[in-house]
Amino acid sequence: IAAGKRDALKRRIVITFASIPKFFALLVKLQSIYLERSIFHDAHCPDFEKKSCMKERTLNIAMTAVGIALCGTSVGMARHAGFGTDPFTVLVTGLDNRLALGYGVIFTTLAALLLVGVFLLKRRLIGLATIFTLVGLGFFVESSYQIADLLMPHPGVALRSAELAASLALISLASALYYTADLG
Repeated sequence: IAAGKRDALKRRIVITFASIPKFFALLVKLQSIYLERSIFHDAHCPDFEKKSCMKERTLNIAMTAVGIALCGTSVGMARHAGFGTDPFTVLVTGLDNRLALGYGVIFTTLAALLLVGVFLLKRRLIGLATIFTLVGLGFFVESSYQIADLLMPHPGVALRSAELAASLALISLASALYYTADLG
């Protein structure tokens, strides 16, 4: 990578990392709204157990946020490894290559369009995790891809294979966290 392009990439990564605290601040705000509205109206959470319910919900929200961050990192690593990814990632990557708007922006836009369809057809499937995914996943993918590209600009087959294996292990952990939390 040329020095100018490398410096631009470093600046973009710094900007992306600067936005991560904003993402988590948004998650905390959504968490507080979610906890206020759901804990005290759930039939499975009697008055004497509200504190334990709040701890469980907070843990589930944290598991979801970490699962999304790890999932995005894993997909970014798989993209960088260059052995292929899932169809949605291929679509978003292709549009990013064509439109140059950024993977995160295109992912969020397409996911929002799909969310409208789900909202109209199966509203009950949408939960707090759906919103977290919509807001953050694409940007984690983009950031991890850029970091991998900065650290390994021209990896060989062995390094790409190791990166793919690591991304598969990471997506397994991310999926376990995300699905165990069961927030939609």
